[in-house]
Amino acid sequence: MTQHQINFQSESTASGDEFEKLVVKDLLSKGYTIVSTNTKIDGIGVNVDVIAEKDGVVKYIEDKGGKPGKGK
Repeated sequence: MTQHQINFQSESTASGDEFEKLVVKDLLSKGYTIVSTNTKIDGIGVNVDVIAEKDGVVKYIEDKGGKPGKGK
């Protein structure tokens, strides 16, 4: 792996983490409780970014987004 690829991946991860924090903040402002983040659901091979609950309804959320930039 080249240095450029490592830098791109770390920038992409940091950007995605920032976006995930915004999603969690938005859900909290709408009255959701965050059950978990970055959760692997064993037995079915699924990774879920955010699991949130409100009024007895559980939502599984895959967040996508981040800063615009090269390669995006």
